Amino acid sequence: MDNIELIRYRRALKRKNYSAHTLKSYMNILDHFVKWTPLPFSEVTSKEVGLYVDHLLQKRRTPKTITCHLQTIRLLCSALHKRRYAEFIVMRRKGSWAPA
Repeated sequence: MDNIELIRYRRALKRKNYSAHTLKSYMNILDHFVKWTPLPFSEVTSKEVGLYVDHLLQKRRTPKTITCHLQTIRLLCSALHKRRYAEFIVMRRKGSWAPA
């Protein structure tokens, strides 16, 4: 995953008034995940997320910690999906509204 994507995501969370502690926690979790996976974030599937959960279990993480990691990853995936969809709609509208 691009560092730029993480920075944009962090800024979006700041705009939503997330606490500094939450931001730090989310970024730490995502940093661990990005360092663990060899794939770019756009290519990560549920299989890789499952393997990451197995990795956390091997490190003897508690169920609550694993759930927190999963929720953070899901939240990022949701945000990226919404942003890409919004960019697609804007680009599509720009194309259809352009004067002939």
